[in-house]
Amino acid sequence: MTERILAYDRSIVPQETGWWCGPASTQVVLDSRGIHVSERELANRIGTTTDGTNYVGLIAPILRDYLGDGYIERYIENDPATPEQVEQLWRDIRASIDAGFGVVANIVAPPSNYPRGVMGSESPAYSGGTVFHYVAIMGYSDDGDRAVWVADSGFRPFGYWCSFAQMATLIPPKGYTAAPGKAGPMKKQRGLDFAAARPGAANVNAAATERCQARDH
Repeated sequence: MTERILAYDRSIVPQETGWWCGPASTQVVLDSRGIHVSERELANRIGTTTDGTNYVGLIAPILRDYLGDGYIERYIENDPATPEQVEQLWRDIRASIDAGFGVVANIVAPPSNYPRGVMGSESPAYSGGTVFHYVAIMGYSDDGDRAVWVADSGFRPFGYWCSFAQMATLIPPKGYTAAPGKAGPMKKQRGLDFAAARPGAANVNAAATERCQARDH
């Protein structure tokens, strides 16, 4: 059984505007590789506006620019996802995290399906109707029920375990970008050591943020 979270600076997770969840999630993934870029610069490069980031395909090229080839985009346009799509998502998350590369997911969370914390972690404080959002998936656990560690820029506590089963219902009909092709022997380098994987290790910045207001397409 495996439980892993990639190391990243927990203080940078909260997004700086109500519509920069895409750039903020990208920033977390880059930070875990020791690359530090401001949200503003990423928002400019991605093309994020006050309406948010249109689709995850705008983020994948930026990750490739900084981290080299390997990041792919997958879309789950049907809702619910098929069993094959669910298992592909799990394989992509595992392979990407095992190689040391976070995953950026575009999610849609209606009030009936707001993310729920599992494995003893606090549920994020979603509110205000259906939330169109981006999150960084920075870890996974297959110890018992499968779960993913989410760095969530829009909602306290900004980091939590979410069941994989629920994450697989949040991504459709959107998509995600991962680097499963980079899987190989894990190399230890700055910003890449696996962090402690328990909720108590997530000493996140308590700075207030508003709900993600992105209206992606």
